[in-house]
Amino acid sequence: MGRLKFYLGVLGILFLAWALTLQGETKLNLDNQVKSTLPIEQFAVANKTITKTINIFLPTTADTNKIQLYWPTAVTLQRVACSTDVASSTVSIQFDERAEATPNTAGTNSLTATLVCDTDSQTTTSFSDAIIAADVPHNLQITAMANTPTVVRIHVKAQIN
Repeated sequence: MGRLKFYLGVLGILFLAWALTLQGETKLNLDNQVKSTLPIEQFAVANKTITKTINIFLPTTADTNKIQLYWPTAVTLQRVACSTDVASSTVSIQFDERAEATPNTAGTNSLTATLVCDTDSQTTTSFSDAIIAADVPHNLQITAMANTPTVVRIHVKAQIN
């Protein structure tokens, strides 16, 4: 008789382990391979850094409050980078940390000042609220624009606390 076991493995991928037993003797056992993978609870801790990327096509200030990141664990922001595509175009961004119960209510700004994204990439490592709690909305604000970019690319890097 064969036994089928289920495991939630690295990155939440479902692994199947199967053992074939004939006349009381195990002939094939894939169980050991699965157990040697890194448990999902330890995956983020093992890597220590998380990067989230947001691409908005035809961005406008009306996109403010429509994109919210959720971090799987408490994090400390390390770096935000952004860029646009059209010459002389800019998009000014800010992030704010909100309460889960009130995701539509403005929270505490994360960046010390708005970051003006342009075609040669802009970055910041300066934060007024760098520590973001787990499972709360980390809201993107688009506060200003110029010269109609067709895309804004935003990359947020954080360290797991």
